[in-house]
Amino acid sequence: VRQGVGVRFIFRADAGQAVGAGHVMRCMSLANALQARGAHACFVSLDLPAHLESVLQAQGHEVRRLPEAVRGNELGDARATLDGEQSLVACVVDHYQLGRVWEAEVMAHAPVLALDDLGRSHTSRWMLDQNYYADPQARYATRCPASVQRLLGPSFALLRSEFAHARASARVRDGVLRHVLVFLGGMDAGNLTATALKAIDLGLSPGVQVTVIAGALHPDLPGLQAWCDARGLAALHVQVSDMTPHLLSADLAIGAGGSSTWERCACGLPTVAICLADNQREVILEGARAGFLWGIDHVPSTDELATVLRALAGAPGLVQHMSQQSLQVTDARGASRVAELLLPKPMQVRVATSDDAQMIYEWRTSPEVMGASRNTASFSFKDPLAWLDRELQ
Repeated sequence: VRQGVGVRFIFRADAGQAVGAGHVMRCMSLANALQARGAHACFVSLDLPAHLESVLQAQGHEVRRLPEAVRGNELGDARATLDGEQSLVACVVDHYQLGRVWEAEVMAHAPVLALDDLGRSHTSRWMLDQNYYADPQARYATRCPASVQRLLGPSFALLRSEFAHARASARVRDGVLRHVLVFLGGMDAGNLTATALKAIDLGLSPGVQVTVIAGALHPDLPGLQAWCDARGLAALHVQVSDMTPHLLSADLAIGAGGSSTWERCACGLPTVAICLADNQREVILEGARAGFLWGIDHVPSTDELATVLRALAGAPGLVQHMSQQSLQVTDARGASRVAELLLPKPMQVRVATSDDAQMIYEWRTSPEVMGASRNTASFSFKDPLAWLDRELQ
Protein backbone atom coordinates (compact mmCIF):
# COMPACT_ATOMS: atom_id res chain seq x y z
CA VAL A 1 0.00 0.00 0.00
CA ARG A 2 1.44 3.34 -1.04
CA GLN A 3 1.01 6.27 1.32
CA GLY A 4 2.03 9.92 1.37
CA VAL A 5 2.84 12.56 -1.21
CA GLY A 6 2.90 11.17 -4.75
CA VAL A 7 -0.19 9.01 -4.36
CA ARG A 8 -2.50 10.48 -6.98
CA PHE A 9 -6.21 10.30 -7.75
CA ILE A 10 -8.12 11.80 -10.68
CA PHE A 11 -11.68 13.13 -10.20
CA ARG A 12 -13.68 13.62 -13.41
CA ALA A 13 -16.73 15.81 -12.71
CA ASP A 14 -18.44 18.89 -14.13
CA ALA A 15 -20.65 21.63 -12.70
CA GLY A 16 -22.89 24.36 -14.08
CA GLN A 17 -26.43 25.65 -14.38
CA ALA A 18 -27.61 22.48 -16.13
CA VAL A 19 -25.98 19.85 -13.90
CA GLY A 20 -25.66 21.80 -10.65
CA ALA A 21 -22.72 21.71 -8.27
CA GLY A 22 -23.46 18.45 -6.41
CA HIS A 23 -21.18 16.19 -8.48
CA VAL A 24 -18.11 18.34 -7.84
CA MET A 25 -18.95 18.95 -4.19
CA ARG A 26 -19.37 15.28 -3.25
CA CYS A 27 -16.17 14.43 -5.14
CA MET A 28 -14.43 17.15 -3.13
CA SER A 29 -15.57 15.45 0.09
CA LEU A 30 -13.90 12.21 -1.00
CA ALA A 31 -10.82 14.08 -2.24
CA ASN A 32 -10.49 15.74 1.17
CA ALA A 33 -10.71 12.36 2.92
CA LEU A 34 -8.00 10.97 0.65
CA GLN A 35 -5.90 14.09 1.16
CA ALA A 36 -6.05 13.46 4.92
CA ARG A 37 -4.33 10.14 4.16
CA GLY A 38 -1.53 11.88 2.28
CA ALA A 39 -2.91 11.56 -1.26
CA HIS A 40 -3.06 14.19 -3.98
CA ALA A 41 -6.26 14.86 -5.97
CA CYS A 42 -6.58 16.38 -9.42
CA PHE A 43 -10.00 17.51 -10.67
CA VAL A 44 -10.43 17.20 -14.42
CA SER A 45 -13.37 19.16 -15.81
CA LEU A 46 -14.89 20.34 -19.04
CA ASP A 47 -17.41 22.66 -17.34
CA LEU A 48 -16.49 24.24 -14.01
CA PRO A 49 -17.52 27.70 -12.76
CA ALA A 50 -14.63 29.88 -11.62
CA HIS A 51 -15.86 30.10 -8.03
CA LEU A 52 -15.91 26.28 -7.72
CA GLU A 53 -12.43 26.06 -9.18
CA SER A 54 -11.30 28.49 -6.48
CA VAL A 55 -12.99 26.37 -3.79
CA LEU A 56 -11.17 23.24 -4.99
CA GLN A 57 -7.83 25.01 -5.13
CA ALA A 58 -8.37 26.51 -1.68
CA GLN A 59 -8.75 22.93 -0.39
CA GLY A 60 -5.37 22.09 -1.89
CA HIS A 61 -6.58 20.23 -4.98
CA GLU A 62 -5.26 20.59 -8.51
CA VAL A 63 -7.66 21.55 -11.33
CA ARG A 64 -7.13 20.69 -15.00
CA ARG A 65 -9.44 21.74 -17.86
CA LEU A 66 -10.33 19.46 -20.77
CA PRO A 67 -10.35 20.79 -24.35
CA GLU A 68 -13.75 21.61 -25.87
CA ALA A 69 -13.04 19.14 -28.67
CA VAL A 70 -13.81 16.14 -26.40
CA ARG A 71 -17.37 17.25 -25.59
CA GLY A 72 -19.78 14.40 -26.35
CA ASN A 73 -16.95 11.96 -27.10
CA GLU A 74 -16.55 9.41 -24.28
CA LEU A 75 -13.41 7.83 -25.67
CA GLY A 76 -11.80 11.18 -26.36
CA ASP A 77 -12.79 12.42 -22.92
CA ALA A 78 -11.22 9.35 -21.26
CA ARG A 79 -7.97 9.74 -23.18
CA ALA A 80 -7.76 13.45 -22.44
CA THR A 81 -8.46 12.76 -18.76
CA LEU A 82 -5.51 10.35 -18.66
CA ASP A 83 -3.22 12.55 -20.75
CA GLY A 84 0.15 12.97 -19.05
CA GLU A 85 -0.89 11.13 -15.90
CA GLN A 86 1.54 8.63 -14.40
CA SER A 87 1.12 6.05 -11.62
CA LEU A 88 -2.51 6.78 -10.81
CA VAL A 89 -3.98 4.92 -7.85
CA ALA A 90 -7.54 5.31 -9.17
CA CYS A 91 -9.93 7.52 -11.12
CA VAL A 92 -13.26 8.69 -9.72
CA VAL A 93 -15.93 9.62 -12.28
CA ASP A 94 -19.16 11.41 -11.35
CA HIS A 95 -20.80 12.24 -14.66
CA TYR A 96 -24.06 11.04 -16.21
CA GLN A 97 -22.72 11.36 -19.78
CA LEU A 98 -19.65 9.19 -19.13
CA GLY A 99 -20.41 5.48 -18.90
CA ARG A 100 -19.10 2.06 -19.91
CA VAL A 101 -16.97 3.30 -22.84
CA TRP A 102 -15.21 5.85 -20.65
CA GLU A 103 -14.78 3.38 -17.81
CA ALA A 104 -13.34 0.63 -20.02
CA GLU A 105 -10.76 2.99 -21.52
CA VAL A 106 -9.61 4.30 -18.15
CA MET A 107 -9.70 0.85 -16.51
CA ALA A 108 -6.91 -0.23 -18.85
CA HIS A 109 -4.68 2.24 -16.97
CA ALA A 110 -6.12 2.57 -13.46
CA PRO A 111 -9.10 1.23 -11.45
CA VAL A 112 -12.25 3.33 -11.62
CA LEU A 113 -14.81 4.28 -8.98
CA ALA A 114 -18.04 5.33 -10.72
CA LEU A 115 -20.56 7.44 -8.81
CA ASP A 116 -24.16 6.97 -9.89
CA ASP A 117 -27.69 8.06 -9.05
CA LEU A 118 -29.49 6.68 -12.11
CA GLY A 119 -29.07 2.89 -11.89
CA ARG A 120 -26.83 2.76 -14.97
CA SER A 121 -24.66 -0.12 -16.19
CA HIS A 122 -20.98 -0.10 -15.19
CA THR A 123 -17.71 -1.91 -15.94
CA SER A 124 -15.71 -0.09 -13.25
CA ARG A 125 -13.83 -1.61 -10.31
CA TRP A 126 -16.25 -0.03 -7.83
CA MET A 127 -19.56 1.78 -8.17
CA LEU A 128 -21.20 3.95 -5.54
CA ASP A 129 -24.85 4.94 -5.28
CA GLN A 130 -25.33 6.80 -1.99
CA ASN A 131 -29.10 7.13 -2.31
CA TYR A 132 -31.80 5.50 -0.21
CA TYR A 133 -33.80 2.67 -1.83
CA ALA A 134 -35.88 -0.12 -0.33
CA ASP A 135 -33.86 -2.73 -2.28
CA PRO A 136 -30.61 -1.15 -3.52
CA GLN A 137 -29.03 -4.47 -4.56
CA ALA A 138 -31.87 -5.23 -6.97
CA ARG A 139 -31.33 -1.86 -8.63
CA TYR A 140 -27.96 -2.99 -10.02
CA ALA A 141 -28.41 -6.78 -10.07
CA THR A 142 -28.49 -7.01 -13.89
CA ARG A 143 -26.54 -3.84 -14.66
CA CYS A 144 -23.12 -4.61 -13.21
CA PRO A 145 -21.02 -7.77 -13.49
CA ALA A 146 -20.03 -9.52 -10.28
CA SER A 147 -16.53 -8.02 -10.60
CA VAL A 148 -17.91 -4.56 -9.81
CA GLN A 149 -17.93 -3.95 -6.06
CA ARG A 150 -21.10 -2.05 -5.13
CA LEU A 151 -21.20 0.56 -2.39
CA LEU A 152 -24.87 1.26 -1.83
CA GLY A 153 -26.90 3.49 0.46
CA PRO A 154 -26.48 6.63 2.60
CA SER A 155 -23.84 4.96 4.80
CA PHE A 156 -21.55 5.73 1.83
CA ALA A 157 -22.83 9.29 1.33
CA LEU A 158 -19.85 11.48 0.48
CA LEU A 159 -20.17 14.22 3.07
CA ARG A 160 -17.45 16.56 4.26
CA SER A 161 -15.82 15.88 7.62
CA GLU A 162 -17.72 18.67 9.39
CA PHE A 163 -20.94 16.68 9.00
CA ALA A 164 -19.53 13.78 11.01
CA HIS A 165 -18.75 16.25 13.80
CA ALA A 166 -22.22 17.78 13.46
CA ARG A 167 -23.83 14.34 13.63
CA ALA A 168 -22.35 13.82 17.09
CA SER A 169 -24.12 16.92 18.45
CA ALA A 170 -27.31 16.84 16.36
CA ARG A 171 -30.55 16.99 18.34
CA VAL A 172 -34.00 15.61 17.72
CA ARG A 173 -36.21 18.64 17.04
CA ASP A 174 -39.24 19.19 19.24
CA GLY A 175 -41.44 19.84 16.20
CA VAL A 176 -42.14 23.53 16.82
CA LEU A 177 -41.27 25.67 13.78
CA ARG A 178 -39.32 28.68 15.01
CA HIS A 179 -36.58 28.73 12.36
CA VAL A 180 -36.83 27.59 8.73
CA LEU A 181 -33.90 27.09 6.36
CA VAL A 182 -34.31 27.46 2.58
CA PHE A 183 -31.59 26.01 0.33
CA LEU A 184 -32.49 24.67 -3.10
CA GLY A 185 -29.09 23.83 -4.53
CA GLY A 186 -25.96 25.68 -5.51
CA MET A 187 -27.42 26.85 -8.84
CA ASP A 188 -31.26 26.91 -8.58
CA ALA A 189 -31.59 27.95 -12.22
CA GLY A 190 -35.39 28.00 -11.98
CA ASN A 191 -35.35 30.24 -8.88
CA LEU A 192 -37.52 27.90 -6.84
CA THR A 193 -36.12 29.74 -3.82
CA ALA A 194 -38.41 32.68 -4.66
CA THR A 195 -41.42 30.33 -4.70
CA ALA A 196 -40.41 28.95 -1.30
CA LEU A 197 -40.14 32.44 0.19
CA LYS A 198 -43.58 33.41 -1.09
CA ALA A 199 -44.96 30.16 0.36
CA ILE A 200 -43.41 31.03 3.73
CA ASP A 201 -45.24 34.37 3.64
CA LEU A 202 -48.53 32.55 3.05
CA GLY A 203 -48.05 29.45 5.22
CA LEU A 204 -46.05 30.45 8.30
CA SER A 205 -46.25 33.06 11.03
CA PRO A 206 -44.28 36.32 10.50
CA GLY A 207 -42.48 35.47 13.74
CA VAL A 208 -40.73 32.45 12.19
CA GLN A 209 -37.04 33.14 11.53
CA VAL A 210 -35.86 32.36 7.99
CA THR A 211 -32.35 31.61 6.74
CA VAL A 212 -31.89 31.65 2.96
CA ILE A 213 -28.79 30.10 1.40
CA ALA A 214 -27.92 30.44 -2.28
CA GLY A 215 -24.97 29.84 -4.57
CA ALA A 216 -22.93 32.58 -6.19
CA LEU A 217 -24.59 31.85 -9.56
CA HIS A 218 -28.17 32.11 -8.34
CA PRO A 219 -30.17 33.99 -11.00
CA ASP A 220 -31.76 36.53 -8.63
CA LEU A 221 -29.63 37.28 -5.58
CA PRO A 222 -30.91 40.90 -5.40
CA GLY A 223 -34.50 39.63 -5.27
CA LEU A 224 -33.70 37.23 -2.44
CA GLN A 225 -31.96 39.97 -0.49
CA ALA A 226 -34.92 42.30 -1.00
CA TRP A 227 -37.31 39.68 0.43
CA CYS A 228 -35.09 39.18 3.48
CA ASP A 229 -34.85 42.94 4.05
CA ALA A 230 -38.63 43.34 3.78
CA ARG A 231 -39.37 40.47 6.17
CA GLY A 232 -36.93 41.61 8.83
CA LEU A 233 -36.49 38.29 10.61
CA ALA A 234 -34.54 36.77 7.72
CA ALA A 235 -30.96 36.56 6.43
CA LEU A 236 -29.40 35.66 3.07
CA HIS A 237 -26.07 33.81 2.92
CA VAL A 238 -24.28 33.37 -0.42
CA GLN A 239 -21.80 30.57 -1.19
CA VAL A 240 -21.62 29.18 2.34
CA SER A 241 -18.48 27.16 3.05
CA ASP A 242 -19.80 25.39 6.18
CA MET A 243 -23.50 24.50 6.18
CA THR A 244 -23.53 22.68 9.51
CA PRO A 245 -24.28 25.64 11.86
CA HIS A 246 -27.31 26.55 9.74
CA LEU A 247 -28.53 22.94 9.53
CA LEU A 248 -28.13 22.35 13.25
CA SER A 249 -29.96 25.51 14.28
CA ALA A 250 -33.01 25.22 12.01
CA ASP A 251 -36.25 23.40 12.86
CA LEU A 252 -37.30 22.68 9.26
CA ALA A 253 -35.68 22.89 5.83
CA ILE A 254 -37.08 23.44 2.38
CA GLY A 255 -34.55 21.75 0.13
CA ALA A 256 -33.79 19.84 -3.04
CA GLY A 257 -33.76 16.06 -3.25
CA GLY A 258 -30.10 15.70 -4.23
CA SER A 259 -26.90 15.19 -2.22
CA SER A 260 -27.90 17.81 0.33
CA THR A 261 -30.56 15.34 1.54
CA TRP A 262 -27.86 13.38 3.40
CA GLU A 263 -26.33 16.54 4.85
CA ARG A 264 -29.70 17.42 6.39
CA CYS A 265 -30.17 13.86 7.67
CA ALA A 266 -26.77 13.94 9.35
CA CYS A 267 -27.95 17.02 11.26
CA GLY A 268 -31.37 15.56 12.10
CA LEU A 269 -33.12 18.35 10.19
CA PRO A 270 -36.72 17.62 9.07
CA THR A 271 -37.17 18.58 5.44
CA VAL A 272 -39.72 19.37 2.79
CA ALA A 273 -37.75 17.81 -0.08
CA ILE A 274 -38.63 18.93 -3.61
CA CYS A 275 -37.81 16.94 -6.73
CA LEU A 276 -35.73 19.14 -9.06
CA ALA A 277 -34.54 16.35 -11.38
CA ASP A 278 -35.97 13.01 -12.49
CA ASN A 279 -33.26 11.04 -10.69
CA GLN A 280 -34.36 12.56 -7.37
CA ARG A 281 -37.97 11.37 -7.60
CA GLU A 282 -37.54 7.78 -6.42
CA VAL A 283 -35.27 8.83 -3.56
CA ILE A 284 -37.79 11.42 -2.37
CA LEU A 285 -40.69 8.97 -2.52
CA GLU A 286 -38.72 6.26 -0.70
CA GLY A 287 -37.60 8.79 1.91
CA ALA A 288 -41.19 9.88 2.48
CA ARG A 289 -42.27 6.25 2.96
CA ALA A 290 -39.42 5.74 5.43
CA GLY A 291 -40.52 8.87 7.29
CA PHE A 292 -37.34 10.96 7.21
CA LEU A 293 -38.70 13.70 4.92
CA TRP A 294 -41.87 15.18 3.45
CA GLY A 295 -41.57 14.57 -0.28
CA ILE A 296 -42.93 16.60 -3.18
CA ASP A 297 -42.15 14.72 -6.41
CA HIS A 298 -42.65 17.75 -8.69
CA VAL A 299 -42.01 21.48 -8.67
CA PRO A 300 -44.86 22.83 -6.52
CA SER A 301 -46.83 26.03 -6.88
CA THR A 302 -46.62 28.70 -4.19
CA ASP A 303 -50.05 27.76 -2.83
CA GLU A 304 -49.22 24.04 -2.74
CA LEU A 305 -46.00 24.59 -0.83
CA ALA A 306 -47.73 27.03 1.53
CA THR A 307 -50.34 24.35 2.31
CA VAL A 308 -47.59 21.88 3.21
CA LEU A 309 -45.87 24.40 5.49
CA ARG A 310 -49.16 25.24 7.17
CA ALA A 311 -49.83 21.54 7.76
CA LEU A 312 -46.39 20.92 9.28
CA ALA A 313 -46.67 23.97 11.53
CA GLY A 314 -49.78 22.35 12.97
CA ALA A 315 -48.25 18.88 13.35
CA PRO A 316 -45.24 19.07 15.70
CA GLY A 317 -45.37 15.30 16.31
CA LEU A 318 -44.84 14.62 12.62
CA VAL A 319 -41.93 17.09 12.41
CA GLN A 320 -40.33 15.49 15.46
CA HIS A 321 -40.75 12.03 13.92
CA MET A 322 -39.01 13.15 10.70
CA SER A 323 -36.12 14.45 12.79
CA GLN A 324 -35.79 11.15 14.67
CA GLN A 325 -35.86 9.13 11.45
CA SER A 326 -33.36 11.44 9.74
CA LEU A 327 -30.72 10.69 12.35
CA GLN A 328 -31.03 6.96 11.60
CA VAL A 329 -30.21 7.38 7.89
CA THR A 330 -26.48 8.15 7.92
CA ASP A 331 -23.62 8.69 10.35
CA ALA A 332 -21.91 11.05 7.84
CA ARG A 333 -18.74 8.93 7.66
CA GLY A 334 -19.20 7.69 4.10
CA ALA A 335 -16.25 9.63 2.67
CA SER A 336 -13.93 8.05 5.23
CA ARG A 337 -15.29 4.58 4.43
CA VAL A 338 -14.68 5.02 0.71
CA ALA A 339 -11.24 6.57 1.29
CA GLU A 340 -10.31 3.53 3.39
CA LEU A 341 -11.37 1.28 0.51
CA LEU A 342 -9.38 3.23 -2.09
CA LEU A 343 -6.33 3.86 0.07
CA PRO A 344 -6.27 1.56 3.11
CA LYS A 345 -3.96 2.36 5.96
CA PRO A 346 -1.08 -0.10 6.38
CA MET A 347 -1.89 -3.11 8.55
CA GLN A 348 0.57 -4.23 11.19
CA VAL A 349 1.07 -7.90 12.02
CA ARG A 350 2.73 -9.22 15.18
CA VAL A 351 3.04 -12.49 17.07
CA ALA A 352 0.21 -13.19 19.55
CA THR A 353 1.00 -13.62 23.24
CA SER A 354 -0.90 -14.74 26.32
CA ASP A 355 -1.42 -11.05 27.15
CA ASP A 356 -3.90 -10.89 24.25
CA ALA A 357 -6.39 -13.15 26.04
CA GLN A 358 -8.43 -10.28 27.52
CA MET A 359 -8.74 -8.55 24.15
CA ILE A 360 -9.81 -11.78 22.45
CA TYR A 361 -12.36 -12.43 25.20
CA GLU A 362 -13.85 -8.93 24.69
CA TRP A 363 -14.08 -9.50 20.93
CA ARG A 364 -15.66 -12.94 21.35
CA THR A 365 -18.28 -11.74 23.83
CA SER A 366 -19.22 -8.51 22.05
CA PRO A 367 -22.90 -8.27 21.02
CA GLU A 368 -21.96 -8.13 17.33
CA VAL A 369 -20.00 -11.39 17.48
CA MET A 370 -22.39 -13.20 19.81
CA GLY A 371 -25.30 -12.31 17.53
CA ALA A 372 -23.56 -13.97 14.57
CA SER A 373 -22.26 -17.03 16.43
CA ARG A 374 -23.68 -20.55 16.29
CA ASN A 375 -23.00 -20.94 20.00
CA THR A 376 -24.54 -17.98 21.85
CA ALA A 377 -24.11 -19.44 25.34
CA SER A 378 -22.18 -17.26 27.78
CA PHE A 379 -18.74 -18.37 28.97
CA SER A 380 -16.10 -17.14 31.39
CA PHE A 381 -12.73 -15.57 30.72
CA LYS A 382 -10.91 -18.80 31.62
CA ASP A 383 -12.21 -20.51 28.47
CA PRO A 384 -10.47 -18.25 25.88
CA LEU A 385 -7.43 -18.06 28.19
CA ALA A 386 -7.05 -21.86 28.14
CA TRP A 387 -7.72 -21.93 24.37
CA LEU A 388 -5.07 -19.29 23.70
CA ASP A 389 -2.49 -21.12 25.86
CA ARG A 390 -3.07 -24.32 23.85
CA GLU A 391 -2.79 -22.49 20.52
CA LEU A 392 0.43 -20.70 21.52
CA GLN A 393 1.97 -24.00 22.59
